[in-house]
Amino acid sequence: LTTTHYYKAEVTSVACATTDETNVVTVTVRPEFIAGAISGDEEICYGNNASEKIISSAFSGGEGDYKYQWQYSSDNSDFSDIAAANNVSYKSPDLYETTYYRLSVSDLCGSLTTNSVEVFVNPLPLEKELIGDKEVCRNSSDVDYALSFNEDEIIYNWTIIGGTIDGSDNNSSLVVDWDTTPSASLHLLQTNERTGCVLNTDYPILKKTESLPEQTDIVQKGNSCVLICAENGNSITYTWGYIDIATGVEHTIEDSNYRYVMYPSAIDVSKYNYFVKTAEGSCETTSFFDPLKAIVAPSNKSAQLAVKITPNPIETIAYVSVNTCIEGTYTISVVDLNGKLCWKEVFNGYQEGDNIPIPIYLSGGIYMLSVECSDFVLTNKMMVK
Repeated sequence: LTTTHYYKAEVTSVACATTDETNVVTVTVRPEFIAGAISGDEEICYGNNASEKIISSAFSGGEGDYKYQWQYSSDNSDFSDIAAANNVSYKSPDLYETTYYRLSVSDLCGSLTTNSVEVFVNPLPLEKELIGDKEVCRNSSDVDYALSFNEDEIIYNWTIIGGTIDGSDNNSSLVVDWDTTPSASLHLLQTNERTGCVLNTDYPILKKTESLPEQTDIVQKGNSCVLICAENGNSITYTWGYIDIATGVEHTIEDSNYRYVMYPSAIDVSKYNYFVKTAEGSCETTSFFDPLKAIVAPSNKSAQLAVKITPNPIETIAYVSVNTCIEGTYTISVVDLNGKLCWKEVFNGYQEGDNIPIPIYLSGGIYMLSVECSDFVLTNKMMVK
């Protein structure tokens, strides 16, 4: 049937020659129940939700009292009802895999389903391990970092707290100069240039309370076996030594925690690489002696500067003089040949030619006396009777 029909029966009695009719039965034919359509094919990124799915072509026919049920599938074949999804539109939760949706509509005339739409879920850029120092000293420079692997189609963008990036911040590797502030972290934004999917990753860095000493110049006192470094600070410790070029074996000088050291033999850079390790706590920098640099004090003062000790040898008192003026404070100290500090005193201001009396209460032997200020360090051998 395609239209509504009405039915009744007539009953005729031949014997009585009479006819009677039944009641009328109505067969109502509703308009054809036609499925509608939905729209909403799209691509999203892993962990995002899709746009609202709506009916793009309405259902028609049937009784007209429609009941809606949204369904989903992971393979576009086997669909399941979505709990409480009974409206004409549907908004998905966050999705972590590609999902298909369709709408089932029913009334007294039956049940029909729409076409399906695909929500394709693109993966995010992959998490990557950061290779490099996770614990650094303040003031560390040229610290190299790199990601554990590279990935096609990925754009990298680095940001930093507590330092500066030396060079490009758009590569899978970077070089960092850490500053002296206590905070430190690296942040990486990865973007897939095809899909636009992004991943943010924070890499915390532990910055120590100590600062890394800077590289220091090492100078030789004349042609002696004494080397002096420029680094100076109350919290700096020193370890002097040398490396045998032929064997690669490293040797350290015992009790050498001073800005200067007397090596046991003449300086010979053809056989040995001489170094000093300057440290603040656990933060250590190694600096090597460069014989090509001028043999002068670190401040580039003239190599003609000298400290004079009279008399020498001495018994109970020595007079110290320097052939220059010194502005501000300076320190005179005496150490033995093992590097042990025997005497030290701080003075303020010096006029060229002045004799500074130094009381000596030392056992007989050879010592090193040094005059140290912000511009230079001068040393001389002192003999005690």
